[in-house]
Amino acid sequence: MKTNSRHFQLRSLFLSGGLLLLSACGWVDAGSGIAPNDPEPSGGQIVAQAELTPLAGVTISGSVTIYDMSGGTYIIRISGLVAPAENGLVIIPIVNGSGVTSLALRTNTGTQNYTVQSSQSSPRWEQVKIHSSPNNRDYAAALFDLG
Repeated sequence: MKTNSRHFQLRSLFLSGGLLLLSACGWVDAGSGIAPNDPEPSGGQIVAQAELTPLAGVTISGSVTIYDMSGGTYIIRISGLVAPAENGLVIIPIVNGSGVTSLALRTNTGTQNYTVQSSQSSPRWEQVKIHSSPNNRDYAAALFDLG
């Protein structure tokens, strides 16, 4: 392992509405420009998926898939992300009508998994936003079909 690698430590946040989010843990070589490629979850059921739609004239692409891993565990998977290279980008999941928290985006490219624990029996995933904290605006949203 190179000495310039950074480890993003596991973090947890207790949220109103009974959700506990745990950010994914991974190694990223900060000097190589290599995007993360988290493995696809195995054994889970896809409960929502959508392409990211750019907002406010920002160039951004990728897709978001929500996996139900059973027992109240969900994985938010952002695939093929290409976002502006800026500090302060966060993921905001909108569940049951509310933005429940914000999680720091690990990097602006690649495929990244974020694990979510829910005490709610059937959380309704409405969208996942990519938000710029420094600019206080949404850069993209994956809008899930609630039909």
